[in-house]
Parts: sequence; structure tokens; C-alpha cells
Amino acid sequence: ISGDVPPRVAEELLQLAKKVGVIAEHGVALPLEPTRQDLAVSVGIDVSAVNHYLRILAAQGIIQLSRVTATILEPDALEQIAK
Repeated sequence: ISGDVPPRVAEELLQLAKKVGVIAEHGVALPLEPTRQDLAVSVGIDVSAVNHYLRILAAQGIIQLSRVTATILEPDALEQIAK
């Protein structure tokens, strides 16, 4: 993933959380559809690259992925990536 993609994806996730996020037990949940497509369009990458980066964030414990949602567990970490 290009070096400028992680900050752009992190920033877009934070913006989507403000717009469509739902407070969940462990963070802010975002519906994955259309979120993946929204991220791809906003950041200018394809959906497979978005999925790859979301899996990286999940492996780092910053987000949690399920079949239908991405839950932001560590918004402060996303903010650091976005800087």
C-alpha cells in the first residue's frame, strides 16, 4: 500500500464514524457496505486495497471486522495514523 494511503483511509474512517457511525459496546460501528466502496472512492483506491488495509488495522487491534461492520476500537490510534 502506498505510503499516503493509510493516513487517507484512517481520516476517512474517522469522518464516516462521525457521519454514519453507531455507538457499539466496544467502539463506533460502521456498516461495511457501502463503507468499503465509499472508502475506495474517497481515497482513490480499489475495494480490494481497502479490504487489505482494513485487515491490517484489524490485526493491529485498531478496528474489529465482522461480516457486516467495522468497529473502531481505538479512535486515537486512527487519529495518529491520519496525521
